[in-house]
Amino acid sequence: MSKNTTDTPSDQPDRNVPRQTAEALRESEAMFRVIFTQVSDLILLLDIPSKGVPVIQDVSDSVVRLLGYAREELIGKPVSVLDPDLTAALVAARTKAVSEGASFVAKHRCKDGSVREFECSATLRTAGGKNLGISVERDITERRKAEGELQFRAALLDNATDAIQATGLDGKLVYVNETTLRTTGYTRAELLGQGISMLDSAEDAALTPARLKQLTRDGSALFSLRRIRKDGTSFPVEAYARLIELEGRKIIVAVDRDVTERDNAMSDIRESYEIQGVLNAILQRSLEPMPLQKKLAEHLATLLSIPWLAVEPKGAVFLVNGQTLVMTSQQGLASSLLTACARLPFGKCLCGRAAARGEVVTADHVGPEHEISYEGIAPHGHYCAPIIAAGKTLGVLNLYLKVGTAITGKRKDFLKAVTDVLAADILHEQVAEQLAHSQKMDAIGHMAGGVAHDFNNILSAIMGYASFLRAAIPASDPNHADVEEIMKAGERAAGLTKQLLAFSRKQVAEQKALDLDQIVPEVLKMIRRMVAEDIEFKTFLNSAPAQVLANQGQLEQVLINLAVNARDAMPDGGKLTFETAQVELDENYVIGHPGTKPGCHVMLAVSDTGSGMSPEVVAHIFEPFYTTKEQGKGTGLGLSTVYGIIKQLNGSVYVYSEPGKGTTFKIYLPIAAGETCAEPSKNAAIPSYRGTETILVVEDDEAVRKFVSRLLSQNGYSVLEASKPREAVKLCELRRDISLLLTDLVMPQMNGYELSKVVSAMHPGIKVVFMSGYTNNSIPRQTIGEPGIVFLEKPLKTEAVLRKIREALEGLPK
Repeated sequence: MSKNTTDTPSDQPDRNVPRQTAEALRESEAMFRVIFTQVSDLILLLDIPSKGVPVIQDVSDSVVRLLGYAREELIGKPVSVLDPDLTAALVAARTKAVSEGASFVAKHRCKDGSVREFECSATLRTAGGKNLGISVERDITERRKAEGELQFRAALLDNATDAIQATGLDGKLVYVNETTLRTTGYTRAELLGQGISMLDSAEDAALTPARLKQLTRDGSALFSLRRIRKDGTSFPVEAYARLIELEGRKIIVAVDRDVTERDNAMSDIRESYEIQGVLNAILQRSLEPMPLQKKLAEHLATLLSIPWLAVEPKGAVFLVNGQTLVMTSQQGLASSLLTACARLPFGKCLCGRAAARGEVVTADHVGPEHEISYEGIAPHGHYCAPIIAAGKTLGVLNLYLKVGTAITGKRKDFLKAVTDVLAADILHEQVAEQLAHSQKMDAIGHMAGGVAHDFNNILSAIMGYASFLRAAIPASDPNHADVEEIMKAGERAAGLTKQLLAFSRKQVAEQKALDLDQIVPEVLKMIRRMVAEDIEFKTFLNSAPAQVLANQGQLEQVLINLAVNARDAMPDGGKLTFETAQVELDENYVIGHPGTKPGCHVMLAVSDTGSGMSPEVVAHIFEPFYTTKEQGKGTGLGLSTVYGIIKQLNGSVYVYSEPGKGTTFKIYLPIAAGETCAEPSKNAAIPSYRGTETILVVEDDEAVRKFVSRLLSQNGYSVLEASKPREAVKLCELRRDISLLLTDLVMPQMNGYELSKVVSAMHPGIKVVFMSGYTNNSIPRQTIGEPGIVFLEKPLKTEAVLRKIREALEGLPK
């Protein structure tokens, strides 16, 4: 083989290959070193032992630059030098993530002590029997910080008190915070991409395009509008909207502030101011002199003109007449309704119930409780407020409510203040009528006194000249008898003038301190001879030691006149009772009885079991010459004389009478100066007058019933009320827990005694307390003399009511 023969590639090895490989390796290593020195990410070469913490073999220059260590401080050291919190479990978790091709986040501590976060992507290699790891780590510290700031800002927005929305210029929502979701009830998915007008009321939604245009032009604006919740309800907001540019895109950001509380507070202040203004106007009108009906009509018109009161321009004012409501003023009511509601009995319909209960009765719609309806009745509600003064219901204010509305607490207080003004007006009118009656009696008295004075002068002449004739004419002369008749007639006329002078309070009489308990028995000796034997006398004298300043002759005249009046009322016999006692008249009694003064008095009562009188007769009995007797049977001056004498003594006289129920005259005379009322005795066995028992109160007088019920309720008792005996019987059929029956004695349907028998049969052992304007001692003994029955005399007094109730319940001596 020739030396010059060239070997073919297939036959001869290329001696350049090792050299080329070495160059390639050098180039690769150089490139790797460039990467090691220039790359911004961290690169760590790690020796991965089968157990334990990886050891750093080499690090890129970026590790030195970013973490602050020298390469010599890291090479050959466990990786925990950069990550002091590294644990075996964390090493295992990261190894597992690497084997699955996942990245992980690691924290490295810099040489200056600060900590930075890195997102790591690692690979594992095996060489020379060793496990090698290459970890490429990107610094995410700033990104994490930015993300944290974004999360913080988002949290701030979501927890903001105000609702925040962002829209494009087209008005479609691109962002809403949690407050928006919370206040509207929508989810974020339901809102995003929708027009913001879906959150607006119909009126505001119509304005949305114009508002977007305004924002595009002006850059910002403040709107007052109503937002709509998902459930359809709305609430007021003030929305501050601003146009901003974000990443080259124009965005409208709206911040909603819910102003419900502010608006409510402002409305409350405004309403309070208006309420005070209306009350001032009503009070001012109340002081003006005008007829009551006109005044009530103007008060009603004022109320019905108030827009915030939520009432229709319809309503009425009723006044009480006995147990009936009479429409006195109205506005806006249909003619058919005026006829139906002209007179309403207590307890019927809403107004009747308000009168019977003495409390407000309301309804927010027309229901069966109305009881009064008419063709074409429109939906409405009612607010029926009783008009009460001195514990007595004087009338009812009826307002028509708009459908579905209710009167708020503040407005109820306002209407209570209005009804108090109405009550004052009505009470003033009633007192004025009583005062007018009293003034009429005074005027009649003055006239009667003048007539009596002139008539006395005439009688003096008549009787004087008649005495001359009687002396000049012999007794045997027939004309002598005629003169005697003239003298007798003159004496009778003189007696009439004496009575007229007594009525006119112009009798001149010496007064001194007198004890009625001593005077009454002496006068009764005289009265006994004036009445038939079939009239039984009873006396109960308990006024001593109190005395009254009076003239004895006048008191005797009072007793005689009352006895004669009683005698004439009992032609077939009966019982005549005389009673005296010390009584304390309080302010409540005085309010209802003009002319009476509060304080300690001696009461003189004269009662009969005769025919009684109607209210119409009672209203005139003290007027001179008024009489119900047959012609020639009386002069009509007996009770007028009583009235005049009692008024002259600064006292007062009142009558309790009903047809067929007899009559009681009660006279109150102030005790003489320097004396005081005796302290009422209290039963020492009763430590307290309070109780918890159930008491049934039966009284046809609404004012008395309400007073007693309230008094008992305030002292712990459970109270049931009935205005009529039959109502009481129905309550007894329903309730088995009634401990005591407190009933008026004289009532329609059946009297209190008969009611007590019916109730006792239904509730054996029930205690009974009677009350009456008639005196205790004028009522038949068989009525109240049974064991366990107590009697309360009107006018009722707080201490006496509570004490007698406890006495009856405890079964203590009366």
